[in-house]
Amino acid sequence: MGKHGSYPRVDGDHYPTPDWAIAALAEHVDLAGQLIWEPACGAGRMVEALKAAGATVYCSDVESRGFPLDALIDFTLASTAPNDFNGTIRIISNPAFGRQGKIADRFIEAGLRLIGGGGFLALLLAADFDSGKTRARFFRDCPLFAGKIVLTRRIVWFANPDPKRERPKENHCWFLWASPTPQTAPVLLYAPRISVTRTADGRPSVINSGTAPEIGDVMSKLTPTPTTKPTLVPETPESPETPASEPRDIFDDLSKFRLGQDFQKTGGVKKLLTKVPVRKPSPQFFFRVRPEPAYREALAVIELKEDREFYLLSMDIANSLTGDFAMVMVYTAITRQGTLFLWPIPLPGADGRINEYHRSAHQHAEMAMTRWIRMRADAESRGYVAWEAEGEIADPAWPDLSFAEILRLGFKGYVITSLDHPVVQRLRGL
Repeated sequence: MGKHGSYPRVDGDHYPTPDWAIAALAEHVDLAGQLIWEPACGAGRMVEALKAAGATVYCSDVESRGFPLDALIDFTLASTAPNDFNGTIRIISNPAFGRQGKIADRFIEAGLRLIGGGGFLALLLAADFDSGKTRARFFRDCPLFAGKIVLTRRIVWFANPDPKRERPKENHCWFLWASPTPQTAPVLLYAPRISVTRTADGRPSVINSGTAPEIGDVMSKLTPTPTTKPTLVPETPESPETPASEPRDIFDDLSKFRLGQDFQKTGGVKKLLTKVPVRKPSPQFFFRVRPEPAYREALAVIELKEDREFYLLSMDIANSLTGDFAMVMVYTAITRQGTLFLWPIPLPGADGRINEYHRSAHQHAEMAMTRWIRMRADAESRGYVAWEAEGEIADPAWPDLSFAEILRLGFKGYVITSLDHPVVQRLRGL
């Protein structure tokens, strides 16, 4: 539950999710027969709706609200899934929002951490939750982000004695993440197209629209099975008005033309990189650093922290500036999901001093040259702490690019070679 205007805030952000919102998710995500973890089940309303969709539900929450729980768990601190889950972890929840969405942010971080070995995460959030600049790491820059299901009805969180005055103003959607990494750009879907009825004892009935959805079950295509290769691209259903024997237009089914994730292995085809992010590693993902000295270099950069952007400086320009740039070691790194990125870490100053965050970052970069690690900031130690992957993970497949070519992709449009550059003018107050 997100913003809610002038209404008093409910303790713990406990806002029961209406059944139809789960039905909307079930229109695109195959829930039947799946083991689902609901980590913020509250009074259990979402649990009952998930069961109506055919799922088996593992119930947990940070505190009990009278609904029978399988465990008391602070999901935001969880590093492993309950023992009931074997490898694949499927998580669906309406998380507490918190002030400025901070709790919801932590839910996403925990969910991405937990599904890294396979599974999916579906969270009900405000429809504009992905527009925040500080959340790009969950959406635009997250290789696991699969798409969103926009709810075409507005959720009524607060009952009004006069139904005619119930006019909710906030839009919501289901945000979806999947592991392994989806093969295409995130999809945009819409729901619901169905209604949910309740039985005599007040439970939601089996969710069934009576008509085939326009788009196939998205998450079942995102999550691989022994016989099916994952794909994000929904198949176009046959039109009921077209006889099966009548040939279809060749462009009605574009899946025949799409390349799979391993298309770079096919004869005569090479996967091309068009952009390389310049950033520090995300705390949700394991990564490696390329060990060859030719794939790291000390460079001068200007970091615009408010815009989360790095600009590469030519040294003659850097020598004309005072205190507005930093000397960094730029490492070549790659995530377990195959996303290449450049990692700039500040070097010691002229006095030889360096803070603990930067010192520990260099230390972990060296460690990542030989093993898969995951890293996050630790306020107590005032530095970064790292975890090594315990499973057997193959060495990364580095792209066939020189360091200069990777730098060109990472800093394309972000190179300063003149004092007249707008960024330099901005720093000088001109």
